[in-house]
Amino acid sequence: MDAYDGAEINSKEGYLTKQGLKIKSWRTRWFVLFRNELLYYKTKNEKQPLGIINLKICLSVTKDEEIGKNYAFRIHMPYRVYYVYAVSDIERQEWIDILCWKLIQNGIE
Repeated sequence: MDAYDGAEINSKEGYLTKQGLKIKSWRTRWFVLFRNELLYYKTKNEKQPLGIINLKICLSVTKDEEIGKNYAFRIHMPYRVYYVYAVSDIERQEWIDILCWKLIQNGIE
C-alpha cells in the first residue's frame, strides 16, 4: 500500500510515539488514519508502512494513566495492545475521539 495520498473526511495524521512489541523502547512514528486502517511509518515521507492496525477488529481505544507517559492511550486489539502517546492532551483526545468514532461506525463500541 502506498503512503496516504490525499485528504479524506474522517481521516487524521500526525506523529505519535509508540512502544515496540518485543523491545519495549519508544519510537516516534508517523501515523495515518485512512478508512478503517491506522497505518504507521518510520517518517512522514516513507512510502511503505511499518505496520497497519485494522480498526475493523479493534476492541477499544482508552486513555492510559499507568504506563508513565503523559498523554498516553491504548489501542486494544485481539492479538495485542498498542501503547502510544501524543505531544499534548488535546492531540491525544483528538486521536481517541476519531478512533472511537471509527469503532462506532464499525459497530464495536
